[in-house]
Amino acid sequence: MIGLAARFLNQLDRRPEQVALVWEDEPWTWAGLASEAHGVAATLQRCGHGATGVLGKHSRAALVGVLAGASRGGPYVPLGPDLPAARLLDMMRAASVSAVVVDAAGAAVLPALLDGPARTWLLLEGAPPPDAPERWPHQRLLGPTDLLPSRRWEAPTPTADDLAWVLFTSGSTGAPKAVGVTQGNASAFLDAATERLGLEPGDRFSQLFELGFDLSAFDLFAAWSVGGTVCATAGVLAPGRWLGSAALTVFFAAPTTAHRLRRMGLASPGAWPGWRRVLFCGEALPGELASTWAAAAPNAEVHNLYGPTEATIACTSHRFDPTTEGGLPVVPIGTALPGTRVDVVDEELWVAGPQLASGYLGDPERTSAAFVERGGERWYRTGDRVALREGVLWFRGRADHQLKVRGHRVELGEVEHALASVTGARAVVVGWPLGATGAEGLVGFVEVESIDADGVRARLAERLPPVMVPRRLLAVPTFPTTPNGKLDRGALVARLDTGRRAG
Repeated sequence: MIGLAARFLNQLDRRPEQVALVWEDEPWTWAGLASEAHGVAATLQRCGHGATGVLGKHSRAALVGVLAGASRGGPYVPLGPDLPAARLLDMMRAASVSAVVVDAAGAAVLPALLDGPARTWLLLEGAPPPDAPERWPHQRLLGPTDLLPSRRWEAPTPTADDLAWVLFTSGSTGAPKAVGVTQGNASAFLDAATERLGLEPGDRFSQLFELGFDLSAFDLFAAWSVGGTVCATAGVLAPGRWLGSAALTVFFAAPTTAHRLRRMGLASPGAWPGWRRVLFCGEALPGELASTWAAAAPNAEVHNLYGPTEATIACTSHRFDPTTEGGLPVVPIGTALPGTRVDVVDEELWVAGPQLASGYLGDPERTSAAFVERGGERWYRTGDRVALREGVLWFRGRADHQLKVRGHRVELGEVEHALASVTGARAVVVGWPLGATGAEGLVGFVEVESIDADGVRARLAERLPPVMVPRRLLAVPTFPTTPNGKLDRGALVARLDTGRRAG
């Protein structure tokens, strides 16, 4: 097992003056990036043990924070500054975050967090307020001038069972689930992905995912494991000029992003002859979309990856064949990565092997429900319905009420729980409108005579991430039922175009 920090160090020793990171058009050598990240890590190590939060958006400082958190020795924990303050504090508490690296976007929301438990906050893009010691005497706020030199850094020696990162997924009981991914899990995935995808030294990897997506860990640590270069930009929503200058060889995106880039005219035939690999993950991949990108990158292999957060980034993959699979509604999710085992139990996909996460932190009940023992082996029940044909897995949808909304995994039960709590009435939430890759947004139905939609949405925004706040709310005096007395969700969905709109 090779830990995350050791993977970076191994390549640093081989190529100190080569480029490890390009932010926009600015290159950072392995030695330069290591000096900065290890200075941050050395400072964090003097703050004691614990997880390192990374409070930031898509920024170079946030990427440095991830590498520094991994180099500190504990797990790193992405914290999106657009999340409600109460949710961020719950996440930090659940993941035992003792220190937080903060970029400019994170600094803007920092005051809302400083009345919480005592922590160390390291602002990488600006100094703490001069009156910080008086306003928040129980907190420790540091700036760039407080960083220790990188020579004070001590390389960690983690075990395979130590956590590498903690990510939060939507939870059906109203609280997010903290998924603990170990160093051993991460190492198993990185080794398997390198073998399956043929990643090489000198590859240039795109980095378009927010850090809260575990796919971002592939962009960073797969690149740094093989001696590649991470190519990142702040303009992830409009990366046209950047794509033209990044000289990528490995492009990785969710299908929703690929749709958007195609609409922007960035997927014309032959547009990217230098790409070696085009990778998709996170949502169902339509065959016609895969064909578009196969034509745009005519010298690349196109791979569809699949994997829940609990199985560490991706656990199966399929190499797309545009000559035979371009007309498919969805591309297969393929076969298990090396070391992973899969089984289909009553149409549900089960996964076993070294990539399985340690479970949900602080929640043994949900852990035991999702991670089960069978035949002396630990398996994860994905909740995804699949079909197995000639040894190849095909995704067939969710077994529960979970779906992807603009690329984000959302448990509808969590949104329903919040909506019911705010309104004091029964609530149902559906994805709408639905497409091949998931839903564009959410619609909420509440069993009331009338509803103050704007007021309810404002209260939900204090509890939920923006992607989980329904765009529309409909008041339904009495929910419809099926002949056997169960809630008729289909009848509610049928009202979307004809029902009374409350917002």
